[in-house]
Amino acid sequence: MPPPSANILILVANLPVPADRRVWQEACALAQNGYTVHIICPRTKGFKKFYDQQNNIHVYRFWQPFEGVGLGGFICEYTTLFLSTFLLGLYLQCRHRLRIVQICNPPDLFFIIAWLLKQFGASVVYDQHDVCPELYASKFTRKPRFFSKITAFMFWLEKQTYRCADRVIVPNESFHHVAQTRGKIDPQKIFIVRHTPDSFFPAACHHKNNTYTSQPPVIGYVGILGSQDGGARLIEIARLLKEKKPALPFKMIIVGDGPELAQVKHNVLKFNLASTVIFKGFVSGDELISAYRSFDIAIIPDAKNTYTDLITLNKTLEYIAMNIPFVYPPLTQTICDAENAGLCAENDSVEALCAALIHLIDHHDVRECLKQNAIKRLDDLAWHHSKNNLLACYHSLVAPH
Repeated sequence: MPPPSANILILVANLPVPADRRVWQEACALAQNGYTVHIICPRTKGFKKFYDQQNNIHVYRFWQPFEGVGLGGFICEYTTLFLSTFLLGLYLQCRHRLRIVQICNPPDLFFIIAWLLKQFGASVVYDQHDVCPELYASKFTRKPRFFSKITAFMFWLEKQTYRCADRVIVPNESFHHVAQTRGKIDPQKIFIVRHTPDSFFPAACHHKNNTYTSQPPVIGYVGILGSQDGGARLIEIARLLKEKKPALPFKMIIVGDGPELAQVKHNVLKFNLASTVIFKGFVSGDELISAYRSFDIAIIPDAKNTYTDLITLNKTLEYIAMNIPFVYPPLTQTICDAENAGLCAENDSVEALCAALIHLIDHHDVRECLKQNAIKRLDDLAWHHSKNNLLACYHSLVAPH
């Protein structure tokens, strides 16, 4: 068990907690094992209270006036979050003696705050959610000369974050390789902590068994609607499916929000799909479970690039956890994560994804096989394996030497 003074500070930029499932699971695991956890994160719709407390977890949410679109928007957004996090971090350091600071990316800016807190004796854990250089390169494909300089700056920020870290936790084997090669981190200081859902998701057997005999199939997507997430490709796939199977009265449910939402909705109207595509917006908790249970088949629309090839997609693990047959493009890490729990398309084109989708719609036996495979795969990816790695990482920092 950690000493009574083991106060931990977790810095999160992208999502509020507990909506950020990965961070919430980590916080719960640490709190259950004797740590006092403080979290600084943004305040958004549904999570507007400045302060929340549950057992040994204390959540502080800062005001974020807008979500950045374009380079200027991202600079303004990240300046706001950095200053807010910096001031709250200093406040918590003054009130509590912080033993460990966990910095979650993106962006790779929190190393500056972490360096400061290190001067007060805190150790630093780098929770690498994303590979930021590849992430920003995937977002900004125009003006390659200019954005190549931005990408180089992202590599520098990542390098500084690695240098600041006493331990690194990563979501998969691809990130482990990046930390070891690009970050020059000792492999014994890298711990794989996957995104796998814990008890928040019900047992797989609770999912419905729809054979489409009495109602149209429901094709679902859960995720962020951003330029790098394939939101626009979802509508292209729906349009193609309408063309190839005009007699099939399917529905497509999109759960999520993001900077590309307006464009995605525009494309729905453009292709006359308003009666087919349903937008649920950002949901969590029981509403998210209800949305998942309405899916017959799920889809991962992300295009293949240097970023998507490395990352573990939350939706992959959640589709597996909810026992939903799904189709996905041949992304290197997604193939490793899904194994035979989903159907991999021949390539990452919308035509290939649509063809894989049609194959699942037409073959009930394949869908049932994928469901059985998902149950087995979930055992391999179970959260308790990652939980043990997380605790080993933290115990290595607080254990007496």
